[in-house]
Amino acid sequence: MGPSLRIPFARLAELGLTTADIGSQLRTNIAGSATTKYRIGGSEYDITIQAREQDRDAVRELGALRVGQVNGTPIRLSDVGRLELRRGPITIDRLNRQRLVTRWVNEVLGGR
Repeated sequence: MGPSLRIPFARLAELGLTTADIGSQLRTNIAGSATTKYRIGGSEYDITIQAREQDRDAVRELGALRVGQVNGTPIRLSDVGRLELRRGPITIDRLNRQRLVTRWVNEVLGGR
């Protein structure tokens, strides 16, 4: 089971956020995001922003992740929607950028 977020679109509209905003912030907090480069001598290094390990590894802490702000007030994931543990696909297969569903059927021999 993994975390799933239920977001009422009306709530997003109230806060002036989009699902892309939420996804981008979650991606930055959990996976990290290279935001700039540091150059010294002839070398160049990515500067990556990412939440602390203890803040991104505990599912129960995901609700506290900051996903935006309104009038200077931070908006946490728990302010936007409901986080719950649910079963879901482990991977999403795609064909030409479209989600692909594979169904396996066992055929009964003899037409039964």
